[in-house]
Amino acid sequence: MTISFANMAPGTRVIELGGGSNPQFRPNVDVRMCHDAAGNPTVDFTANFDEPLPIQSDEWDVVFGHYVIEHVSWRALPGFVAEVLRILKPGGKAVFVTANTPAQIQWIANNPQGWDGKTFFESASCVLFGDQDYTENAHKNYMSFIVAEQLFKAAGFAQVACHPYGERNTDMVVEAVKSAEPQAAGLLKIERAVPDPNHVPSDVPTPPAPASPPVDLSKYTRAELFDKEYFNGGGKVGGYSREGYRDFPVHEITARHILARRPESVLALGEGRGYILKRIHDAGVPGVGLEISRHCFLTRATNNMHTVDMCEDWQGQSAFGVPAVDGQFDLCYSVAVLEHIPEEHIGHVIREMAKYSKRGLHGIDFGESDDGFDKTHCLLKDRSWWNATFREHAPDYPVEIVDKEVLERGEFPPEILAGDGKVKLNLCSHTTMHHHGWTNIDIGDLDGFTRANGYRFMRHDIRSGLPWATGTVDAINMQHGLEHFTYREGLALLRECRRVLKPDGVMRVAVPDAALLADLYTNCGKGNGDVRPGVDSLSDLDEIRGDATPDDTDAIRFWKLLHDGHQAAYDSETLGDLALAAGFTPVISGFREGTVGDPAKYANTYRQVLRETIDMMPCLSLYVWLVPQLVS
Repeated sequence: MTISFANMAPGTRVIELGGGSNPQFRPNVDVRMCHDAAGNPTVDFTANFDEPLPIQSDEWDVVFGHYVIEHVSWRALPGFVAEVLRILKPGGKAVFVTANTPAQIQWIANNPQGWDGKTFFESASCVLFGDQDYTENAHKNYMSFIVAEQLFKAAGFAQVACHPYGERNTDMVVEAVKSAEPQAAGLLKIERAVPDPNHVPSDVPTPPAPASPPVDLSKYTRAELFDKEYFNGGGKVGGYSREGYRDFPVHEITARHILARRPESVLALGEGRGYILKRIHDAGVPGVGLEISRHCFLTRATNNMHTVDMCEDWQGQSAFGVPAVDGQFDLCYSVAVLEHIPEEHIGHVIREMAKYSKRGLHGIDFGESDDGFDKTHCLLKDRSWWNATFREHAPDYPVEIVDKEVLERGEFPPEILAGDGKVKLNLCSHTTMHHHGWTNIDIGDLDGFTRANGYRFMRHDIRSGLPWATGTVDAINMQHGLEHFTYREGLALLRECRRVLKPDGVMRVAVPDAALLADLYTNCGKGNGDVRPGVDSLSDLDEIRGDATPDDTDAIRFWKLLHDGHQAAYDSETLGDLALAAGFTPVISGFREGTVGDPAKYANTYRQVLRETIDMMPCLSLYVWLVPQLVS
């Protein structure tokens, strides 16, 4: 059974309720913020379905819900259905896919051996009571054709029809029409699809993506496939489309799934910039990340990241930075990585991870909803294939194979949204925002972005001052923002930061390091400059520049990196002098470092800032801690 939207009239206004991370329509309203596999927000705004919906009356032609009403409390469900009627236009239609409890019970009775690879207890409990892998994902009411018809008619719907649904007919579709303007009926219809013997059926197929021309991957090395284009739009071979790759809120959820396995140490495969590994490091668990992308290494968010092609011998590439020993790591994990390994190399990769780690956890894209955009997918196989392949190449290696979305699904920790009550400001944030109670401040219009991702945001021109009282702010973070102001404006801004900071508050500033860039230009990194690991020339930084071209000379590279819309350049001396003039004591630090200063006074705040924020572009940044000078 499928749902066809083909006969929907142009301009039909459709809203989805409870679409979670895979909505069929936008806007999508859910009880919690969700994200797709790429980390993009999929929920336009949240609402409590047990209460009146924050949506005006008579607004929508269609209200659609895919497996949502079974999660509404049976006590609240009549009110929820009445709310659906209220927000529909006259003649509008409600379409809900939901469980058919009597049909489910009959299926359970006929399959005492269990199904879908689960035992009878697991499969029967799951189908009747939900996955229960997060608070809202439990079934809370009984539904049947008779109950649905009574429920929707009692709410005031004029027409109600129910149909069996799903490959086992254990589910149902409820179609209910609000009275008046009958031409709106039939906007959605249920029809029986011709089965494809080679296709594993799913209840609601993802609409096919527009066809794209084939890509010849053979003209690229594996490292070239995962360059800056892959992570910033996917224009070459697919990858991260739309807003590109960033620290998506879902990384917090994934890190918690990994930490729930209580690893003593981790080996992270295909770790990207290390956003997940950073959180694991912050939790006190040591670990190493392997990533083929040089772009990600240059923009990494944590230490102990190494550029490695996992298809080659790991130890031969110094994958761990130091000589490794068998079983060095407790848990080896990956998320949406192994499907990118060519089949002829997967055996080697499995044997290597089994050699260097004691157990594995891998979230894999099984290809059930693959839209073909990412051309680097090599192994879109089901879970049984992966389990058999691991047994073949590492029969004694304990490994947990799950759909990657299992590691991306769950409730976002409410304490991270709320913070700890401290006043913390993230200046010039753009989209590099932070939770944990930080107020993200930028001059740009980012209200939609922040609502979708649950950030605190203030649109404000900080050149006009900071609207906080003197001595009331605990911490300030400013990553690659100060250089966008003139020296005069920068001094005024730092003085304002000094004014609002508490006596024991701290400020962390990052700017492009003019001394480093000058050394790379004049000496190719062989002078006295502080050259970063893996960066020996200005051309090495092309992978972080969106405007880089093969024809750029070093002079052009130097100018673009140093200028790039900036109004000031800083080295440690210049930034130090500016900080002193503003009333700060500057302390130069390295990437992800914060162990300087009076430990009794500042250590906890240093660690908290590093834990809750992201250090940007360690390959070219100068990092400075600023602490208020004591007034005698």
